[in-house]
Amino acid sequence: MPRLRRNLAELRVDEVATRIVEDSIIVQPLGAIEQHGPHLPLNTDVLIANAVATAAVEQVGEEIDAWLLPPLAYTRSNEH
Repeated sequence: MPRLRRNLAELRVDEVATRIVEDSIIVQPLGAIEQHGPHLPLNTDVLIANAVATAAVEQVGEEIDAWLLPPLAYTRSNEH
């Protein structure tokens, strides 16, 4: 799989200053760390969110100047 070229975390600080502009769109994958039964890992939601966000930025990133951030795991799950 080719490396995503629009990954904000892989830019150097001088590149951020020149490539991220007022109209840039920053995509933040967000998913929970929670149980999904004995057959799936706890980070299933994070993996899915990151895959969807990566695909979206790969598809339209050049056209609308979208950039991907690393996924963020954030959880509150009262039902588990």
